[in-house]
Amino acid sequence: MTVYCKPIIFTDDKGNSGIKPKFMTKFAACADVAIPYPITIKPGEVAKFDLLLGFDIPCEYKIVMYPRSSLLIKHKLMSPTSIIDADYSGQHVHWPVINLSTEEVVLPAGTRVCQIEVQSCYQVNEWEREDIKRTGGFGSTGK
Repeated sequence: MTVYCKPIIFTDDKGNSGIKPKFMTKFAACADVAIPYPITIKPGEVAKFDLLLGFDIPCEYKIVMYPRSSLLIKHKLMSPTSIIDADYSGQHVHWPVINLSTEEVVLPAGTRVCQIEVQSCYQVNEWEREDIKRTGGFGSTGK
């Protein structure tokens, strides 16, 4: 089954542009996402980096952003599995990360930092729902 989920490429004020997600092998389950500019993460730092990407996510779908295991093994960087809802379409997606090492980690532009997968999703009719206007990620629908 093919799902159309158009990536939106943003450009920052320094001229950096998002990098379109890419399947690295013929049967890859997820597409890799790369950071579009060099980043430095201090020891123990919790940070989020703008991927300069957004997505036009169809209704009844979501994007799941998974960590890349190689970043934990090679650099002691850990990131959570994150959900990008359809009603977050068109907004900047960020990569959250924590540096668990005792050393500064520098990743060059183009480093693959996470993987994404488009999945169908369903809302349960019996659960409560509020229609809160999205103002950003990372707890933006909470208080």
